[in-house]
Order: sequence, then C-alpha cells, then structure tokens
Amino acid sequence: MMIVSHYMLVKTCMCNQPAVGARSRQPRHASFVDTGGYYANFWTGPWLERTEKAGFQSKLGRRRIAMSKEGTQTQDVPEPSREEKEPDEEEFQADNEKTQKAVTYLMTQKTIGVWTVQKIIGAGANGIVSRVIHETTKKTSVMKVALSATSAQSLVWESEVMARILATEGEDRTQHLVRRLGGGLTKGPEGEPLPYVVMENLPGNPVSIIGSCIGDELVSKVCEYGLQLLKAIYDLHKCGFIHRDIKPENLGLYNNEILVLYDLGMARAFTDKHGRHREPRSNIGMRGTDEWASVNAELGRDQGPIDDLWGWFYVMVEWMNCTSRTPLAWAAFDDRPHIRHFLKSSMFTSRLVLRGCPLEFFKIQAYLRVLNRGDSPDYFFLATLLLKAKKRADSNQNDEIVDVSKPQRQGEVVSGNKEDAMDIIVGRLNREEVLFTVIN
Repeated sequence: MMIVSHYMLVKTCMCNQPAVGARSRQPRHASFVDTGGYYANFWTGPWLERTEKAGFQSKLGRRRIAMSKEGTQTQDVPEPSREEKEPDEEEFQADNEKTQKAVTYLMTQKTIGVWTVQKIIGAGANGIVSRVIHETTKKTSVMKVALSATSAQSLVWESEVMARILATEGEDRTQHLVRRLGGGLTKGPEGEPLPYVVMENLPGNPVSIIGSCIGDELVSKVCEYGLQLLKAIYDLHKCGFIHRDIKPENLGLYNNEILVLYDLGMARAFTDKHGRHREPRSNIGMRGTDEWASVNAELGRDQGPIDDLWGWFYVMVEWMNCTSRTPLAWAAFDDRPHIRHFLKSSMFTSRLVLRGCPLEFFKIQAYLRVLNRGDSPDYFFLATLLLKAKKRADSNQNDEIVDVSKPQRQGEVVSGNKEDAMDIIVGRLNREEVLFTVIN
C-alpha cells in the first residue's frame, strides 16, 4: 500500500498568462465507441407506478428529460466541429437588478484582457459566466467574472485549485478535469477590481447522448461515462482535493466524447501537509446539491472522498433512468428532506433505488456503505466492477473500430476499440495503487 505524498501547496496568483504549471498539458485520450443491443432487466413495481401516475418529477428531472429528447445524437450523423456543436441557447435573463447591471457592464466592455466577450451564458450568486474568444487564436473559451468584490473569494479559490492541479508533478491529472487557460483582474461597474478566470469550453452533456440509448447500449454508455467520471474524481483526490458538488450539471464533453468535470469552486483540500486526512469539523452546514449529496453531506457533516463517490454513484443511477419521470427514487420528494434521507439510507430497499441498474451497481452500493469519511476507497475495485458490467453488456454486440479519420487533438492516441480505452483507465488506477489512509 502506498501512502499518498502530500501535494505541496504552491501559492499561485491570478495573471493573464495561461497557468500551465511546470509542464505542458498532455492531449486527452480518445474516448469510446458505443454500440447497439438490448437490455431488458428493467424493474418496475407499485412504488414506481404510483409516483409515475401521480406525476411526481423534479424540476431538474424535467430539464434532463427535455435534453435527452431534443439533444440526441447518433453515430450516423457526421461529427461536427467543436464550434458547430454548441447548442442553441436562449438569451440570458438576469433575475435581479444587481446581476443585470453587471451583465450590461460586461457586454459594453466587450474585451477583457486578450478575450472578446461573445455572449453571456449564465450567472450565479458569485459570478457571471460568458463565452469568450481569444483575440489571436480565435479559440472559444468560457470566462467567469466575479459579481462583486465580496463574492470574489470563491472564484479566486477555484482558479487556484485549477492552477495547483495543472502544476502537479508526474501524470497529467487534467485528462478528465477542466483546464484553466488564464485569469486576471478587470474593472467592475463601480470601478472596483474584480477577478476573472478563463477555462476551456465544454459544450454538451452526457445526458443528451445517454438519453438516446436503450438496453445494453444504455448500460454500456453509462458505465463508459461512469468510469471517466471516476477517473476525474480519482485524479482530484490524488491532488488532495474533494469536489463536494458532483452532479450532472457539472459535467461537460470535450469533442462530444470525453467527459470532463468542472465547477471546482466548492472544492476543499482534505489532507494536511503530511498527506494525512484533516480532522473533521463540526456544524459546517450543507455543501453540495441535496439531490446527489450523501446523507452525511445533507446533515452538515464534514466530507471526505467517500462523499464524492456517493455523488458519482447517484449520477450513474440517474443516467440509467434519465428518461424516467423520477430518475432518482427521491426525485419526487424535493421539499421533504426526511424522506430523501430515508431513501438514501441502508434501511430502504436497494431494488427501488437501483431499478434498471446492472448487478454491479448493487455491489458498488454495498461497498460504499461500509466506508467512512477517513477510509481509503478502492478505486480500482470500483473501476473493475464498471468494466465488468460494460463488457457483459457488449458481449452480444459487434466490436466497432474508432474512426481514425475524425479530428483528433494533436498527439492524441486513438484506441483500437471501446474495450481498449476502458482498459487504459482501469490499468492506470491499478498501476498507481493509491489508497488514501489516515495515519495516526
């Protein structure tokens, strides 16, 4: 067993130059090829029928169902360029005067550093998100600008986390994590200096692809993206951070194939300078999104690697039922946290929570239930379970070779078939044999 050496925290500042750390970033690996088939092991019962007939459905579930119906893609459609893959978006409408004032000012500024503001695509409590184009390279990226000086702390921290990940020695940890392209300061509406950070543009979401699959094809695709998400979480933990907000809305696609985890503003370092788990805090409040958060996170307890894995697991369960009116068993109870906690607990039957899921998902759930905040997750064990489920789903399907004529990132290695790409990730998790432990 190897003990993870602590990542030396290097103080980084926000600057206009790309934060590439001590090395250049490596190309992302080719993703996988999905195939057809049918998987008929979908379980339905009185509980599901009752919630379906009652019309229960979360607001997030409604939006994902729409995405799965409207944004589907098939292999017969030629692969568009990255710019062409941007979905049509409605004009952003601010919900308060303060945000609208900041949006108007940002659009009138037009240029921030070497980036030209193209369109406002969203806003939150801490900042405004816009699509920008580099003046020289004409590359499309995403920029976050702090909404005010008082809300800048979260954005500065997110930029620093991405810079630390990029600067990590050894294997590239950004294969499935968002990459920071730059950052700096700009003037706000009142003339105050506001920080901004620029990240790569990741249009699309796995739901739009998964929603078009059924049966064995669905199981295979969910396991494929689930393994990529597990690798992203593993790399983040390897760098000493936990995400604390794993959910479908924080996932994007590079080249419509490679899953990338972003939105690291809620990330937290969970190890000290010696690589030991930090002591748990008390009464810290809820961190994350309740629909995909662990029970401990919902109860306001300090989180560890296991809580990210619960979020990962719930995302995969939702993918398996993404076209259902209730993707997750507790989707019908958004405003009833006590029922949601019960459904997530070991006292509630797994058959209802994991309806339509392969056998390996029951094993994953059983394994996660025995882990505590300071325990060492066996990422390789979880990866092999997903790989086993995918290979069984693919057993009655013909292997398809990756189309090498498709545009690849410079220096990118193309896998021979879908199993090769899966084995690459599983092999890496096995080779490193990293277990996070508490050292007394």
